[in-house]
Amino acid sequence: MSSPARRHKHYIAAQQSASLDEAASLSHLGNYDLLLFKMHQDLARLSGVESHETKAELKRGMLPTYMPWVAGVLQSNAGRQDAILMRVLVWILDIGELEYALDIGEYAIRHDLVAPDGFDRSTSCLLAEEIAAAAQRDLSAGRPLNTAQLQRAQQLLANQDMPDRVKARLFKFVGYALRQDGDAVLALDMLKKALLKDENSGVKTDIKQLEKVIQAGS
Repeated sequence: MSSPARRHKHYIAAQQSASLDEAASLSHLGNYDLLLFKMHQDLARLSGVESHETKAELKRGMLPTYMPWVAGVLQSNAGRQDAILMRVLVWILDIGELEYALDIGEYAIRHDLVAPDGFDRSTSCLLAEEIAAAAQRDLSAGRPLNTAQLQRAQQLLANQDMPDRVKARLFKFVGYALRQDGDAVLALDMLKKALLKDENSGVKTDIKQLEKVIQAGS
């Protein structure tokens, strides 16, 4: 049985995340359950918003509530399925904090944690698709690609099962990042891997151009 001090702490936390009536009914719950209750409230709020931009801003404001929990989970390395952690992973990806998403993703993959309810993709597929999508946005906006981040993702996901087209897309953007950095040989290798995974990955012209660059420099 929890101590009076602990029950009081939970009661105060519940007051901050719900109405007074709800707080009274939740005063017996542990920290995880209280955070999960708060997350359900936040998800309900998000479900009423159609704008992706507005949703991202709301998530950015909601996330600090959950970050101490996430930090504790990663530090403990317990490896239990955690609905809060995995929902935070999705939100972190949505707001573009990819380095921290990879920290969470590395933990989730190491312990075989599954994506939140409502997602039919594996955790590794979710990471690969969202990181590739972020790279595409950077490319379209004329922003430099984050080579180290893309390589970290590719190495983390190299042995994970996912559709070939998804893995090809990640290879493609790693190749583009290396080409951007002037590493034509490694870039060519990544683009060839993308083509092997998916004939329609859109890298055939890039491969020919890189082969010419390498040949001219030899």
